[in-house]
Amino acid sequence: MWRHKRCNKTRAYGGEKVKGASFVVGTSNFKVETVKDHEVSIGHIRSISTKRVKAAGSLQDSVVVKSLVLMKSAEFEKMGMLFRNVHAIGKKGRPFTDCVWMCEVDEKKGLKVGSTYRNSNRAKEFMFYIAEAERIKLREALATSKFLSVMSDSSTDSAVMEEELVYVRWATAGKMEVCFVGIQSVDKPDASHIAEAISSIMETVSGSEDDTGQWLQKLVVCGTDGAAVMTGVKKGVVSQVRVHRVEILGIHCMSHRLELAYSDAMSHNKLARKVNDLLSGLYTFYHKSCVNRANLRGSFGEIGMRHLMPTRIGGTRWVSHFLRALENFLKGYKGLVHHLEQVQSPGGAGNETQKAKAQGFLPIMKDGVVIKFSCFLRDLLTQLSSLSLTMQRSSVTVAEVHDCLTSTMALMLKYKSRYNHQIDCIYH
Repeated sequence: MWRHKRCNKTRAYGGEKVKGASFVVGTSNFKVETVKDHEVSIGHIRSISTKRVKAAGSLQDSVVVKSLVLMKSAEFEKMGMLFRNVHAIGKKGRPFTDCVWMCEVDEKKGLKVGSTYRNSNRAKEFMFYIAEAERIKLREALATSKFLSVMSDSSTDSAVMEEELVYVRWATAGKMEVCFVGIQSVDKPDASHIAEAISSIMETVSGSEDDTGQWLQKLVVCGTDGAAVMTGVKKGVVSQVRVHRVEILGIHCMSHRLELAYSDAMSHNKLARKVNDLLSGLYTFYHKSCVNRANLRGSFGEIGMRHLMPTRIGGTRWVSHFLRALENFLKGYKGLVHHLEQVQSPGGAGNETQKAKAQGFLPIMKDGVVIKFSCFLRDLLTQLSSLSLTMQRSSVTVAEVHDCLTSTMALMLKYKSRYNHQIDCIYH
């Protein structure tokens, strides 16, 4: 019965590291020195510690952990406020130097943000870790997706340097997800450099260091604008990406294509060019003269109308900007005519140049054909703007775009025979 002696604590809590020890498998050496050596052995001491921890409960419930949490809770709260401030700076596109006065405002509110980390350099460091946390979330989401598409476009920053922006789009349980991936400077805005920038940006959120081309295996669509550098058949960006995966489809942005189609259709129309020049001239006439703007407000007040200033017809969204300029022109038609008549009158305020411009604008504005065409354009652009906004939705499907396009075409055909009551509102 006493032939083999074992240590029950070491056997129960020692684990794999001590499974071959003599006091675990059993020993017949009963010397006092042998027992004492086992008591001070690393395996026995670790087994005793493991037993005590398990008997005391989970680590989070231990007295030591609770004491540390209480000691560090104030520091955690301070860091949380600093991180939230930096996150707000990033969301609103503000400079990192705003972190200083934001912390001062927090102190005025009675919040304790501490005296450390309150500078732009630390704000950049916080932003780096916030971005890394978001990349981890995006990397986990893309790892579970079977297919993805990439949308890319170029922009010029304040330093007049070409920047490439990349968005990624995928489906999760039937729900479309769109997320901003990153932005990177391009040394030269040609196809090879743009394709290299897109690949570099996607590598930061896809796969691991050992499998850098994982995103290419899931890529099915590249969405771009219609520039030749992006959609060129032989040397475009999409063609260069197809070298790695020939099944990739290149899709021209539907909203961009719609605006190009409208621009091409109106480029050969004389009335469209006349209305375009009129709206552009009115915007310049009032935008560059504070006196003209003030007098126009006075003219609106004299006839009891809410003042509507002429707006710019150009911009990133041609249809929407042109529609807004048309609406302001038609709604404020009476006020504009009233002021221009005052300017071009013999005793009117303004120099000879302004009087000459007013005399040039008035005949065009009073031309019935121009007014009728402007009303037609307003109805047309209202539908095109609605179609464009539908196609810009992140969750839109091809079926929805097709239905909206069909209904827009049907409405445009009805405008051929429908009387526009906006004309009565202008003249009466």
